[in-house]
This record gives sequence, C-alpha cells and structure tokens, in this order.
Amino acid sequence: MNRDEFLNTFIDISTEKGVDTKNLRTFLQGKFLNVEEKIVCAHEISDSLYIAHKVLTDHPKEGVIAEFGCFNGGMSAKLSILAAKLGKKLVIFDSFQGLPCDAKYKTYNPNLEILGDFHRTQFAQSLDTVRKNIEDNGDISVCEFIPGWIEDTLPKTNYVYSTVFIDVDIIETAQFIIKNIWNKIESDGLFTHESCIKDYMDRLLCPIWWKENFNCQPPRIARKCDENSSGFLLAPCLNYLYKSDSGYKTNTTPDSSNNPFEI
Repeated sequence: MNRDEFLNTFIDISTEKGVDTKNLRTFLQGKFLNVEEKIVCAHEISDSLYIAHKVLTDHPKEGVIAEFGCFNGGMSAKLSILAAKLGKKLVIFDSFQGLPCDAKYKTYNPNLEILGDFHRTQFAQSLDTVRKNIEDNGDISVCEFIPGWIEDTLPKTNYVYSTVFIDVDIIETAQFIIKNIWNKIESDGLFTHESCIKDYMDRLLCPIWWKENFNCQPPRIARKCDENSSGFLLAPCLNYLYKSDSGYKTNTTPDSSNNPFEI
C-alpha cells in the first residue's frame, strides 16, 4: 500500500456512524499531515491515523485521552485536535528531561533512523517548546500537562482513561504506567509504540509479570489488524494491547517485508 492508497483508505473506511464521518476523517488527516510538516515526529502518519481510526470507531464517552511520553509534541498536537473534536481533555505526561535512564536493550526507531541504544536524557524537549508546538499546530485549549518523572506524578492523579498512548522507550516505565492505569481504562485496551523492539515487547507481555500484577495472562495484541479495521493495518512500531479477549495475538516483532505502510 503506497502513501496515497493508505491516505485514501483512512477516509474510505469511515462508518458514517456518530462522529465517524468522512468529513471529520478528511479534516483530521489534513491537520495531521500539517503537523508532520511542522514538527519532527518519532512516529509515522499511519500511527496517528490508526489511533484516530480506532478512537472514532470505538471510543467510550467517559475518560480523558492520555499520552505518556511526548518528545516534541507531534503526537500531542494530533491527539489534541482529536480530543477537541470529541469534547475530551488530553493529559500529557512527560519528564521534559528525556529518558530517566539508559535502555537495557538494543533499540530501533525507523522514524528517526535510530538503531542502537537509547540513552538517559535522550528525547528531552522543554515544556515551553512542546506547548508552543501544540499552540501552533494543534488545540492547546484541551491540554493538561503533567511535568515530571512519571513514577512520581502518575500516582498523584486519579483519571479515568478513554484512550491511552504510551511511548516512553523504557520498559520499566511502561510497566509502571500499565500497573497504575490498566483497571482505569474504559476502552478495550491501550496503544504502545515500541513494537519494533523485541526485548521490550517480550518483557511487556511477560506472563509472570501479568500473573503477579493482575492475576491474568498477558493481553492479546493487534499486531496486524483488529476485527473492525477493514484491512486498515498497524504500522511497524504501533501496537494495541487488548483488555478484552478480542483481537489477535501474533508475533511481537513485525514482519517488515509485509508492511503495508512502507511508503
């Protein structure tokens, strides 16, 4: 699937039910593409449009949209536009000091052409810069910022979540987030943006961790597609962890040779 085919697919698979209209999808796509032009993003356009697709076709009325790890605020700007259209708040958690520690595994981010190690303080961006990027390219009116290390700030909040996007790069931080919010998510799961990292995903789906923390098996993941996506597939780094029994559980490492979003 080339770029134009992908963009057309996002518009064409509108259900025309409730908020999910072709007009809104066309509006969101245009705004998201504008963000891509103005802000250096650590994700692909397909990542953000898949999130919009999932939210438009299946979003709970209750709860905030939350982003954990915002880098330059590219995804934040996009999510703020989506949140505004849905009448929701966007809560952005970030240290604004980069990563809390070095990653203990080899990392990969094709969007930033990074292959190797993630280091402490990497991806640091100031709150002022992120706020300005959202003001210029998104909708700052729906945003709430929670600055500081997530391990310190998250326990002090008490949100109910409708949509969750995690892109924190450090597995211990991701596990801490999930442990604190899993039972507060009103939708059927959450997005994670580290599927290109095998060691990360293996630990994220560790049966022992899920047994110890939630007394259950690891969640199913939507590596290739979900039941309602009409062939609208996930990009290599994005994944969805289902709270329910729906979805598909496949290999945690993507098959780049069969990536429909390579453009």
